[in-house]
Amino acid sequence: VARQMPKFVKRNLQRFLLPLIVLQNLFFMSKFTIRNNIIRPNRFTYTIVSCINNLFLIGVNIYYTIFSPLRECIDKFSAIHTVLLVHCISACTAYVFYFVSNLYQRSNHIRFILRLQKENDILPFNVYKELIVENWLFVSMAMLANVSIFILHYVFLNMLWDTSHFLLMVSIMYFDVDIVYAISMIKFMRVKLFIWIHEIKMTAKRAVCEKHCHMLFKCFSDIINAFQIYKKILQMQILLLTFEVFTSSLTYVEFLIGFGHSSKHKGGVWVYVVIISMFLKSVAFLSKLSSQCEKFYKTIDAVEFECAALLNDELSEAMKRLCKNVRRVNSTSFKKLAVCG
Repeated sequence: VARQMPKFVKRNLQRFLLPLIVLQNLFFMSKFTIRNNIIRPNRFTYTIVSCINNLFLIGVNIYYTIFSPLRECIDKFSAIHTVLLVHCISACTAYVFYFVSNLYQRSNHIRFILRLQKENDILPFNVYKELIVENWLFVSMAMLANVSIFILHYVFLNMLWDTSHFLLMVSIMYFDVDIVYAISMIKFMRVKLFIWIHEIKMTAKRAVCEKHCHMLFKCFSDIINAFQIYKKILQMQILLLTFEVFTSSLTYVEFLIGFGHSSKHKGGVWVYVVIISMFLKSVAFLSKLSSQCEKFYKTIDAVEFECAALLNDELSEAMKRLCKNVRRVNSTSFKKLAVCG
């Protein structure tokens, strides 16, 4: 029992994670399992099923590349075949890496979740309900975007696409799962950091003991350490996702050019609508992640500014020590997320 206590996950955090866990389990991509409020690595059977699922997705991409219905629709534009091959190789590489990475980083995924909740006992964090609702809405909108593209495919292009293309579309959704997770978690950390700034402002206005200042410093350190784990587990995946979006974009461009040269396709203007919507969806997710990271970095800058401003005021020695320690940690430990290492 003593060994399990540090792995206890509070109900509020579980409610926040629930839509992400549901989304991950749809594609057998769950990073961990939470049962009876205890977070654990996934069972061996789940790992086997996840491996089979990845092999199936790889098979779908290979099958689609070889037997793509687009080969019958594009008669004079052979470059599409090369682009499909490049896209297939990049996608299959990403599937393998995602599976191996999640397996290798499973302990870090658990450490990340546990680190996120460490400061909950200290900070007055009363915005869980709002975050939970926003997270459900965000995950639902992400799924709705994919469902909308499916509808466009099968309502307007039913004569063009077959079952293999449907399976390919499902496999493409696989890459949306981790980026949705990354966006939600960086936003979660940013909100916690924003609340920390509010707390230190309130603390500076009243007399506090050294113990409280030490707890505030521990809170900030936990947020920064959580971000370092976040970088470690998601940095390479985001890099691969960026490359996958790039190759997908090439594919979409070749589709557009190919359909423009083809006399066989019957989709009309809806072909272009569907292809452009697929491209915009991928770019929108990456842009959202970039935006959330930028907001997080600006919040870190706000911490630096606030501590520097407080040092110019008449403060207790404990508060001055807190501000100096925070600035030291900020300058030595915090490094921005870079997809290239």
